[in-house]
Amino acid sequence: MRFGDYLVSRNLATPEQIAKVLEFQRSYTRPLGKLARELGYISRKENVQVLLENIKSEKRYGDIAIEMGLLTRQQVEDLMEIQKRDTVMIGNLLVEDEVLTKKQLLGALKNFIALNVSS
Repeated sequence: MRFGDYLVSRNLATPEQIAKVLEFQRSYTRPLGKLARELGYISRKENVQVLLENIKSEKRYGDIAIEMGLLTRQQVEDLMEIQKRDTVMIGNLLVEDEVLTKKQLLGALKNFIALNVSS
């Protein structure tokens, strides 16, 4: 179960509120290709080549870039770590939108983690 689903199941947020913060989270997250370009790992042209291959296949961007010899596995891992670090957590967004208080968020996180550890 995802945290957003948990919040809805506990009537701490509505599906619409979760959808709104997830959309914001998606729009805020920089794609791997954009990060790779920003860090100078690949050129614009190389990024387009990977994206075109990505459209044609079921493979992930990083895997394609590695196969094409444009990125190393370490570079992809570094990029993914940057993405993860830059991600705004949905709980924080819900507090910012005043859907939850900080106390409610902390309680929900504690219960959600306990639920997932015992599963």
